Amino acid sequence: MKLFKQFFTVVIPFILFALLSACGGVTDSDEDETNGIPSEELDGISNYQISVSVTADGQAVDLVFGQIDGASNSYDPGIDLESPPAPPGEVLHAWFVNDGRPLMKDFRDRNAAQVIWTFNIDHAGHEELRIEWSAEITELPGRLSLTYSEGLIVDDLTEESVVILTPAELDGLQIEYLVD
Repeated sequence: MKLFKQFFTVVIPFILFALLSACGGVTDSDEDETNGIPSEELDGISNYQISVSVTADGQAVDLVFGQIDGASNSYDPGIDLESPPAPPGEVLHAWFVNDGRPLMKDFRDRNAAQVIWTFNIDHAGHEELRIEWSAEITELPGRLSLTYSEGLIVDDLTEESVVILTPAELDGLQIEYLVD
């Protein structure tokens, strides 16, 4: 009987906590996920996706990123899409990295006030790369910027749609979303 009592005093609270956590009844601070802004103030601040095409000498790689309902800031099976391995030889290859995974589609939590996509391009010996993006964003409460290790490349991706880069500008390439 004593073992039975101990089982219920330990296991039942654990099960209840797990159920409440899964239903959203028990959570950690929402401020960690939203760059210090309480999630109730954000109220789903961003919901967008942007198609990106990286091209060089007739070779092209298409990618998609954004912030959407149901996505987290980690890899989400069924939402994000893993990239195949790099092709052999001198072939252009591009991908995002999230949770150490190469991704062709990388979606993040729409309530996040700051998101950084790590953007990798294997230029395969090409001297110039064209990166073009398209999005039908009418209003975005933040700014999407393209940067590399030396600084800013494009200040606002909603105001421009193409950039030509050299291999030197690929080091530390990132897309950053930050709520103004």
